Amino acid sequence: MDIHFCSVCNESIPQPDLDAGRAIQRGKGLVCAACESAMAPPGAVEVPPAATGTAGAGAAFVAAEQQRPAGGARGALLLACAALGGTGFLWWRAEQEAAQRRDAAQAERQRADALAQETRSVEAQLAELRRTLGEERAAARTAAADDARRGGELQAQLGDARAALAALAARADEADRLRERLARLEALSPRMQDLEGKLRAFGEERGALLARIAQLEGAVQEAAQRPALEAAPAAPARPSWDTRLADLTSPSEATRLEAVLALSSTKDPAVVPHLVPRLKDENLFVRTATARALGELRTLDQAGALALCDALLDAEAPVREAAWVALRAVTGFNLAYDPLGGDAERARRAKAWREQVEKGPPPAGTPAQGG
Repeated sequence: MDIHFCSVCNESIPQPDLDAGRAIQRGKGLVCAACESAMAPPGAVEVPPAATGTAGAGAAFVAAEQQRPAGGARGALLLACAALGGTGFLWWRAEQEAAQRRDAAQAERQRADALAQETRSVEAQLAELRRTLGEERAAARTAAADDARRGGELQAQLGDARAALAALAARADEADRLRERLARLEALSPRMQDLEGKLRAFGEERGALLARIAQLEGAVQEAAQRPALEAAPAAPARPSWDTRLADLTSPSEATRLEAVLALSSTKDPAVVPHLVPRLKDENLFVRTATARALGELRTLDQAGALALCDALLDAEAPVREAAWVALRAVTGFNLAYDPLGGDAERARRAKAWREQVEKGPPPAGTPAQGG
């Protein structure tokens, strides 16, 4: 609670007097109720509130007292009060200035305290921000390391996936090749059934031929037992298989096949020129048997070998396979060839065989070539 003093008598002014309005504001000072009552009797001149300082207050008080009747102790008291009022007013003014300085200093201290508090708050916030920044940087480094690790794992997984994809592609290609071969085999199935029927017919015709041969042998034996009327001139010696050459061009497929097998069984290299044209026979079994016979005889000129090279392009896989086996047996070469391969691949391999055959057979003692 603030303490107020009278600017005249320098006595303290109770708070109830201030609250009740009994203390009068005079300029920048306060006048207690007693001094106000003593200085302002009826008819007295009121001191202007604007009057300040010792001279102003005293002059106003003296002027007021001069208008009152002089006399006695009251006048002396009033003069004393006026003198004291001037001194009190100076003291009050000094106190007011000191109070103002104290208030200013207090305000400055409060501002300094507030500034210090604000500084501490800012420093605390800055420390918190630094701590948060450090945590975020650590988290960012950890996240970057995790991302790098995950990136490496993803790269490894991607490599594995690519390898698996390549393996699957290779398996798919192999499956496509197998499907192609299966399709070709399925396409051969009707032909095989047709060939089986022809084989049965050939068997029946062969039986008839064997019966005819037996009949002819009987006739020969009967003729041998007859006495010769006169000696016939000796004819030039002919091979025993000469009689089968006409059968090579017979309209009967079974007859042509029987002739090829009979000539092959003689093991006589002289039959080779007669067998080579049968590589172009219209019958699958005749062509296949001819190619096998040429391989078993192992005697073939370049023209015959080139005919076998042409047979590598035959429409039927059994003929192609027999021709390939015969070429390896006759030429001594071992070039690669797949009888069930695609048309383009078979054509390329057949061309390689032809070029090798045109170069001539390998020198004696030279190992067979692969390709």
